[in-house]
Amino acid sequence: MARYRSFGGLDDVLVDDGDVGFSGMNLRLPAWQLKPGELALSENGRIDGHWVPRRGVNVVTVGSLVSGSPLRLPFWLVDDVGGVIVTAASLTSNVVTLTATGHGLATSYAGVSAILDPAGANNGIEVVAVSGIESGVLSVEIEMPVAQAEVGIDLTGNKVTVMPGTKARMDVTGTLTDYVSDPIVFPTLSYYDDYNSKPRYQLGADVNLWFIRWQSSKWVIGGSGTNGGLWESSENVATPDLVVTWTNVGSATGTPVVTAATALASEVITAMNANGAVAALMTASNASGSTGAGEIAAVAETFLFGSSTGVAAYLGVEGLGFVTTDPNGVHLVTPTGANTLTFPLTGANETFTAGAGDNVRSLIDDFATEELLGACLFSDPSSDNAEYILLAYGLEVKKVKLSDGSVTALTLPGSETIDSQVHMMQAMDKVLLFRPGLVAMQWVAGDAAFTLVTSGAYTQPQVLLSSNAVVASGSATFTVSGNTTIAVGDWVTIYDTTDARFTTFIGQQFECTSITSTTTVVLQMPVANSASAASDAQIGKRVSVGGGFIHQPGFPWAIYFQRRIWGPYEYFWDVSLTPDAFSARDVHDELIAGDILDSDTFDAISNQFRITGGVADYLVGLHPFFDDTLLVLMRNSIHAISGTVGSLLDTSVRELTREIGCVARKSVVSQGNNVFFLSDNGVYGLQFQDLYNLRGVESPLSENIQPLIDRISRDLAGGSVAAYFNNRYWIAVPLDTLPRQGDARGNNAILVFNLLNRQWESIDTFADPEFLITDLLIGSSGARNDLYALTKAGGIHILDNLDRAFDQIASNATVGAQNFEIAAAMTTRGFMGGTMERKRFAEMGVQMKSGTDFSDVGITFTSDDPDSTGAEVSASTTLGEYLEPDNSADIRARIGGERGFHGTVTVRRLVGRPYVSGVKVSATVANRAVISQK
Repeated sequence: MARYRSFGGLDDVLVDDGDVGFSGMNLRLPAWQLKPGELALSENGRIDGHWVPRRGVNVVTVGSLVSGSPLRLPFWLVDDVGGVIVTAASLTSNVVTLTATGHGLATSYAGVSAILDPAGANNGIEVVAVSGIESGVLSVEIEMPVAQAEVGIDLTGNKVTVMPGTKARMDVTGTLTDYVSDPIVFPTLSYYDDYNSKPRYQLGADVNLWFIRWQSSKWVIGGSGTNGGLWESSENVATPDLVVTWTNVGSATGTPVVTAATALASEVITAMNANGAVAALMTASNASGSTGAGEIAAVAETFLFGSSTGVAAYLGVEGLGFVTTDPNGVHLVTPTGANTLTFPLTGANETFTAGAGDNVRSLIDDFATEELLGACLFSDPSSDNAEYILLAYGLEVKKVKLSDGSVTALTLPGSETIDSQVHMMQAMDKVLLFRPGLVAMQWVAGDAAFTLVTSGAYTQPQVLLSSNAVVASGSATFTVSGNTTIAVGDWVTIYDTTDARFTTFIGQQFECTSITSTTTVVLQMPVANSASAASDAQIGKRVSVGGGFIHQPGFPWAIYFQRRIWGPYEYFWDVSLTPDAFSARDVHDELIAGDILDSDTFDAISNQFRITGGVADYLVGLHPFFDDTLLVLMRNSIHAISGTVGSLLDTSVRELTREIGCVARKSVVSQGNNVFFLSDNGVYGLQFQDLYNLRGVESPLSENIQPLIDRISRDLAGGSVAAYFNNRYWIAVPLDTLPRQGDARGNNAILVFNLLNRQWESIDTFADPEFLITDLLIGSSGARNDLYALTKAGGIHILDNLDRAFDQIASNATVGAQNFEIAAAMTTRGFMGGTMERKRFAEMGVQMKSGTDFSDVGITFTSDDPDSTGAEVSASTTLGEYLEPDNSADIRARIGGERGFHGTVTVRRLVGRPYVSGVKVSATVANRAVISQK
């Protein structure tokens, strides 16, 4: 809006308000009460002075890695004994065809619907809507690109076949390299839309992945990761295949050849219901009532009286012989006739061996489940120091190497299964898998299987008599008889001795470094070299007081701290049962600690702690803190155990607060002198003040995002998980759509707290509803750590990884990895222009910069009192094109005189990952009269 050097007394002077830089978001206060730099909302964004859409999720493993035959929906039920025999089977063009005479599966079904076939065929033709089902009439609306001049429609029975035009797809060929001299091979690009009045071709929805488009009065060819165009041409022709000469951009080399690709198969809309007769009638028209060149906008009045081939559902195939590609297992199978079945399978053409014993049937293992039941990070410092994630399923554990994604199956012992959520952790160079009230399992690096830990009644260790000992190089070798209890790594006590070399060590423990059969025990001791002596020594593992030693007491979970395992003491070994097993103690406020570097021995007398003494409280979690302090997080209080180094006889337990407690065990995270966790009232923190002062903060850390905290599902809050990574506290929570709505199915959102800004910076959401996070782990596939998200569907993903505007998520092993666009947006505080008067808002401005790709944003202004939201204005509209990589722009748009007390600006990501560094609005005072208004 125009400004002048001076204004008269009756002129309306423009007042400006805005923010240069941002610090966090505040959802609790009204927008007009926020401080400069605070946002009213930040969705899928990161704030480091500027606001930028977060990086995309990257997939590591595609869906569940479970073996066996879990129940997958939907499924065919074949209840014949042994299934239905397959008499012939072959793989042709990535489709397996089975002959299973009289399989009995439905080839038609009741109800009316429409199917686009073949799946994935997208020649720029889009089924917009299928609606209006009444009296057997189905309305199907189709959009087609204007550029496809040759489009045909064929009616046969109940099928409407839409044939693509000759310019539906483009190939780019030639010996080509990108700007860093890497060879590149272009995929076939499909028509996407009309851009600058010419057809645009690209791969999927990402406008910067692979593309050909008319931009800035020239055709531009771009490739993945090229930060823009690689070749260009100013020839003003209708389609890029007509370009004669291409010029390379920067250091790209080679001469591209663009040709119209062979169109994909025609797209078939199949109308189906249960009736036997088939007929169809179609009327083609567009919205304006006339048919444009190559344009069919709607297909209406398709009468349905037909049947169809069956739908796809999961079914097991077993026994087929093969040479190259294994067709056996559970597949999405479609009945195509009374005796034939098909399913997709990638592989070379092959005829399989089929006959007696080769069947299709419902393959369902009782304990096989695609759901992830537990996980942990593992690294072997004694080997290559590579890191792995171990995933627990119903019948096995899968080990995934982070550096290359390779998967190794680890079997469970005997007939053991995992039928509920378990806790896994690495301790003492092995992985422990805890099952509530059951014998735990353990896995040692290099083994192919888990084994059960020692259970049953505890047998006191032997006390062995040694008649002589030899000391050399700090190792004392004791000659004993019948040793069956001391093993390498055990800590051995000198109980008594007449040997002057060892008398000062009576009652002390030393590590066993070697044994020879049952006759020698070598201890590492600070004793001078000496030959054998004729004196005696009594040695052995520590003996409990009053028979108080027990094996692992059926932990539901545990932690590793100060070289000991700590966990809730909820179960005991019950010898009155047949067979012996764990029984519940019905005590939920006690914990027990193991011996130092001993995962099998727990002292139920000396190392047992009862925290609250029977009040209405129970143990939720344990967390290591500063020095020798162990935090005990109860449901309604928090305590600390100090003095956990060495013997536990001198520990002290003190209460920190009973005003708050912990809701979710895995939400507890420490950073520096802070500990964060989820409570009933939100995210709280404990702060270490000095050596003797650990206290809780007065107000919740999540105070500014209380509306989001109110949406956390009350039933699922205990499953929230958190991690500290990249100077941020990440907590995955189950958010209902509205407070107490109860419609969350798992951890579907991540709340991100920036510890550098000391403010919440984003609520991260994901377009895939099956992306439900069960754990957050910090691991490394290379030199630097990443934040890994494990999902309920069994997959592994890396958060904040891809420099792209989409998440690559694989929730289903059958479908594979899919790209989901990131819905990133920010809303500013309410701009008031320094006055409480009503204003007329004139214009708004956004300062932005592109990242490594082209970018675009949509800008919307909303006024309050009276409430009004204007139309969204895109930056590309005001600039005439997308903002090129690493370029900056000052976007200005007129608001149009909207009246209001204050106004907010919403900036929504449209393309790429643009940086927003500032937002401004300008307004004039609307009414200066001294009158009351409403």
